[in-house]
Amino acid sequence: MKSLQATLPSLLSAVQTAESGSFSAAAKVLQLTPAAVSKNVATLEALLQVRLFNRTTRHLSLTEEGKAFVAQTRLGLAALEDATRIATQGLTPRGVVRVNCSVGFGRRYVLPALPGFFAQYPDVQVDLVLNDQAIDLVGQGFDFGIRGGSQPPEGMVARKICDNPSVLVATPRYLQLRGTPQTPADLAHHDLLRVKFLNGKMYPWAFREAAGVSSFDADAKLYISDPEMILDAALLHMGIARMGRHHAWAALQSGELVEVLPQSHMPTDATMALFYPHHVGVAPRVRVLIDYLMAWFAQQESLQGRTPHRRRTAIGSD
Repeated sequence: MKSLQATLPSLLSAVQTAESGSFSAAAKVLQLTPAAVSKNVATLEALLQVRLFNRTTRHLSLTEEGKAFVAQTRLGLAALEDATRIATQGLTPRGVVRVNCSVGFGRRYVLPALPGFFAQYPDVQVDLVLNDQAIDLVGQGFDFGIRGGSQPPEGMVARKICDNPSVLVATPRYLQLRGTPQTPADLAHHDLLRVKFLNGKMYPWAFREAAGVSSFDADAKLYISDPEMILDAALLHMGIARMGRHHAWAALQSGELVEVLPQSHMPTDATMALFYPHHVGVAPRVRVLIDYLMAWFAQQESLQGRTPHRRRTAIGSD
């Protein structure tokens, strides 16, 4: 196989073409002609004996082999850039860190951490992308992601942030008006607020009862796709909602919300974790942000604290 020196232009051309969507767009970024970029990609395909792109007169798309190759090549190029930066600028963290996170967690916990981080590491930039859909972190070029779950995807490392059990809550005002459920069956006579994700998925509510565990999957008064907005709806006295403990924590502490059926409701066995690709030599810019955020998360009472004391006297205990 040709040396890295000989193949590097082809690797750069392939990755940039995948990111830009065309040879002409990649050529502008690389300051080459479209013909040169196309030739570089063709040379690489011939060297690998694998087609990386499907080409038509109007469309260019990665093959399955191309997707896998480009994802791994991005990691290699990033490592090469980091090695060059370290050699020429020392170990001072600098550069852009691409982070993916769910919307609610990013807004409530990641964003507030960044002012202190930037004060400590002024040469690091953060590209924070928020969405609630499952994505390919490596394939889309992210340095790390923060998601629910503790099992890392293949080839990735997971660092647990916290447990995130669910709680069933309502405002005292709502319960005064509509009555307090004493059993899970009573929920059928209440307004329920439920999370319905964009893919249509909903999670049933589970309860411990004398006959065992029951699953409650009734219709709701209001469906919301954003888990964090369920908190807003509950605080507007609109009904009974289930949400992650960290979303409800402050309102439970203040008494704006109380837990409903706390002794019978079975919380979801959920965790939050930080995922990053498993490869030797995590870049200094990435490492300092990961370490800073993990220390920040460890200090957040709503993530790490125990369920508030008022749970023991919460309305609807059976």
